[in-house]
Amino acid sequence: MPVFASAVTHALEVLNSQETGPTLPRQNSQLPAQVQNGPSQGELEIQRRQLQEQQRQKELEWERLERERMERERLARERLERERLETERLKQEQLERQREEREGLERLDRERPEREPHEQLEREQLECEREQRISAAAAPASEETSPNSVLGGRLPRF
Repeated sequence: MPVFASAVTHALEVLNSQETGPTLPRQNSQLPAQVQNGPSQGELEIQRRQLQEQQRQKELEWERLERERMERERLARERLERERLETERLKQEQLERQREEREGLERLDRERPEREPHEQLEREQLECEREQRISAAAAPASEETSPNSVLGGRLPRF
């Protein structure tokens, strides 16, 4: 009998709602659900899940793009650092070459006063020896300087 009472109560409510407007659905109603305008609960749940999945895909794509951007920035920083180090190395090499060249010129400048007298002495000695050979060749042949004594008493064969 409670089902009959519930059905009667519902019928009265439907009749009254036609006069005053819709009523709230009854709890524990065993009558079929009223027809809805719009998506069902299942369809709403599917839409919600699709939106969540779309949002998750957007976040994943954003994270991927962010990682790629960070990687490009890292590679650019590394390239700039390598270029800076290479430029610095080339500058150091150039400075070292300039220093070595300058030191070599300074050493030559320091050694020149020491070397010039020695070279002058060598030139003078060579000149003196040459003059002695010339004067020895022009001098009259004596016993000591005769070809026989110079060649050990033997004449050369031609």
